[in-house]
Amino acid sequence: MESIRCQFARLSDISVDELLHAYGVYVIWSGKSRARPSYIGEGDIWSRLGQHRNRFPRPVDGYATIIGYEYTAATKRNAQIVEAVLLAIGEETDRYAVHNKRGGNLAKLDKLFDWHGVVKIHFEGNDPFLEPGTSRPAKGKRTVSITLNDEGNFMVNHPWRLRRLRLPKS
Repeated sequence: MESIRCQFARLSDISVDELLHAYGVYVIWSGKSRARPSYIGEGDIWSRLGQHRNRFPRPVDGYATIIGYEYTAATKRNAQIVEAVLLAIGEETDRYAVHNKRGGNLAKLDKLFDWHGVVKIHFEGNDPFLEPGTSRPAKGKRTVSITLNDEGNFMVNHPWRLRRLRLPKS
């Protein structure tokens, strides 16, 4: 079994020094986003946030998890897997990021399955699917388990539920 640990923190709670040297996954909430994040991405966090600067309306807030401080094949692979899993969960729970055009790259899981058969991602800290103004760090961790079904398709088992829709008062 392969495990990936993610500690999501609000961008405002991560020091500039950490962000300047970090590779990982980020979740942007911009403008008046309340129900769905604006964008989920991965890579060199500082550089990627700068690339998105003019793309999203202010105010911009969000979360990031640092996978590593050096660019390695394993860091890139793990960041791509976490991004892809967040996008898959978002699609399944009606929280898909508004500006993501396509899903993530779950194909990066192929090699891990050849070696391990099961991949688990442990999410700690803030819930990246909650609007940053309302989110608080979780007390425990949420574990996502990725397996293959009999047809060879990835199965993402996660603890998130379908987003609750608030109906207008009549």
